[in-house]
Amino acid sequence: MLGTNRDSFTRGRSSAAIRWAADAMTNLPEFSRAKRLIWSCRLVVVVWFFAAAMGLFVVGLAIGIPVPRRLLVGTWWAFVVWGFLMIALESTFRCDHCRRRFMIEGFGAKHAAARRRGRMNYWASAIADVMWDRVFTCMYCGHQFRVST
Repeated sequence: MLGTNRDSFTRGRSSAAIRWAADAMTNLPEFSRAKRLIWSCRLVVVVWFFAAAMGLFVVGLAIGIPVPRRLLVGTWWAFVVWGFLMIALESTFRCDHCRRRFMIEGFGAKHAAARRRGRMNYWASAIADVMWDRVFTCMYCGHQFRVST
């Protein structure tokens, strides 16, 4: 079964290393508002979708493709309404360890253990970590949490 996720993860690793990784994952503390955080991250994806749609509509208008006005205005309003809801929801999340708002990225210094994915900023990396790995790291204290469904 080459090519499956399990094979690509286990290839080249000893069984002790795999057990250690599984134990480390289950030993992480559970985030207190995990289900709400998952829904917030899903809402971020929806807002990104509307932002991308707005960008495509604007490019379409710039190169002369007719875009119905109702579609453009409706997408803009959906982006604004869902965006405000997203900001309001994300401002309620605080790290269980340091009590800072980890879903709002400020301009201050980040912890050395804060995680980034490629060129993403810390906030986008936290969203991706919650959506794909069900684990996130607070950008301010570096504490890692498990997010279970």
